[in-house]
This record gives sequence, C-alpha cells and structure tokens, in this order.
Amino acid sequence: MLHNFYAKYQNVLLRPLKHEDIEQLRIWRNNTYQTRFLRPIGFIDPDMQEKWFKNYLNNNNDIIFAIEETENLKRLVGSVSIYNIFNCQAEFGRIQIGDDQAHGRGIGKLATAISVAFGFQKLNLKKITACVHQDNIAAYNIYMKVGFIITGRQFSEVGGEEFLIEIDREKLLNNNKYINDIEFGEYR
Repeated sequence: MLHNFYAKYQNVLLRPLKHEDIEQLRIWRNNTYQTRFLRPIGFIDPDMQEKWFKNYLNNNNDIIFAIEETENLKRLVGSVSIYNIFNCQAEFGRIQIGDDQAHGRGIGKLATAISVAFGFQKLNLKKITACVHQDNIAAYNIYMKVGFIITGRQFSEVGGEEFLIEIDREKLLNNNKYINDIEFGEYR
C-alpha cells in the first residue's frame, strides 16, 4: 500500500517503505538464520524483490513500515507489517530486525507496540492477531509484554507449533503507559 504514515517513539521511527530499502530487506530475508521462524519462501533474487515491491504498492490491505533507529545507529534496521486489514481487524507480524547491531536494544518491542498502536489509533482497528513460533522466545516475550494473549495453537510451516495470539486496544493501553506519547503523522 502506498502510504505516507509515520509513527515515532523515543529512538524508533516507523516510516513508509521506500524503493531504496528493498535491497537491504532482500538481503536480510535471505539470511536463513534470521528468518528461521518465518514462512519459508526460498532464495529471493533482485527481480523477485522488485516484483514483490510493485505488488505491495498495489495492495490496499497491507501496510509495511521500515524501522529506523534514530539516535545511535541512525539507519534502517528492519521492517514490520500490519496486513490482511479487513472489517476492523488485521494481522501483525513479518517483523524483522535484520541489522545485527540493532539486536538487544529494545527496538523490536518498541516497533511492535508502535505498530499496534498505529493500527488501533489511526486505522481504527478493534483487534489485531498474530502468530509466533513456539521456539521464537524473543518475539514471544515481546508480544506478551506488549499485551498480546494466547488464543490457540497450530502447526507451523517451519516445523513445530506456533501460538495464535491477539490484542485489543484496551489491552495495549493497559500494558504500555507510553502509548499516548507516540507521535503520528505524514512522512515527507
């Protein structure tokens, strides 16, 4: 979806995905260790990435944000999506902090909370769902701290099981006192 939304809190900026970001995202997505919990799609070549980006721009049910760390690293460090937006609900995920220097800085937690807050406050969603692999302990802990609750389990495409989780606006507000301090706007 071509959009110009941004959301910022502290040192984390979620901004529209730009064409110049997609090569770095492709490199990160091809890293099999970093993507071991994501749906397997095989190696992505530059032509495939270009086609994916063009399809994304024409999809009105997905919003992808580039994640930037703005104080220390001052660069693109990952991406996150709100997708399958329909009937006041959406899915959250496809989050990747691909920049190794960004790991362990709390960026994933802030990007998750900011994304979900954006969904509730700017898209007027009532519920956001997600899946997290049982072995993805870091993501699981982040989602639980943000306020997601487990609603079920299912088999995962990468083996094992994944938790089905969801969050509503009230749960987000109860678990994240800084949510009202997130800055939203139009990115230029």
